[in-house]
Amino acid sequence: MRETAPEDLVALLAAADASRLGAHLARDDLPAPVRVLALAWTHRWTEALATAAVVGPHDPPLARAAAAWAAAADPGPGSAAALDRVVAWVRTPGAVDARDPLDGFAAYVAVEAALAHARPALARELLDLVVDAPLPGPVLPVLPVLPVLPVLMACCRARVLTFHGDVAAAHDAWTTASPLRDALPPGSATATLHDATGCLVAGNRSERTRAAALARQVAAALDDPGAGADAEA
Repeated sequence: MRETAPEDLVALLAAADASRLGAHLARDDLPAPVRVLALAWTHRWTEALATAAVVGPHDPPLARAAAAWAAAADPGPGSAAALDRVVAWVRTPGAVDARDPLDGFAAYVAVEAALAHARPALARELLDLVVDAPLPGPVLPVLPVLPVLPVLMACCRARVLTFHGDVAAAHDAWTTASPLRDALPPGSATATLHDATGCLVAGNRSERTRAAALARQVAAALDDPGAGADAEA
């Protein structure tokens, strides 16, 4: 398995933000974890599971986290085992290196994997364990001007906190990412995710006017045929 480099994450996030994951998947040089995530994000779960089948318990954390996310589509016993492998890594004291962009991203993927497995309590536990790793800061120093990853992580945190009824903290997490969201280009899929997350948070804060305005922004972005080149993304 080819090792994933920070540059691989930059390319993946840029493709996802521009709704061009289909074209990205056409590349034959993608590391397995990157391919698994791109397939999962485009809802090609059968292919994601098949690609993740090569990931073993001793592979790098990002590979295990990506496999755990893909395994959410597997109704068999292997699904829980895949999640357990990455959870064990996060729970190991000192295992997540906040200075390592790959560890920071793997920690974020682990939280998303727990949500995908319908394990909100586990997602909150993992979030509390790795909160210093994924938020905030120059997680990808090779491309510090790309705000996609901090916005993704802030939205993940906001969703987890909302599901646990901690709406004030969820609002704080969401608003922290708002300046970064505004720096994203027109048609950004990440900006749409931020707006959708804001709609969730505002709704739980009984801010009906704001929730409705954000919902209209999301609907407009999804209805815009020029928002991206790949319909599956």
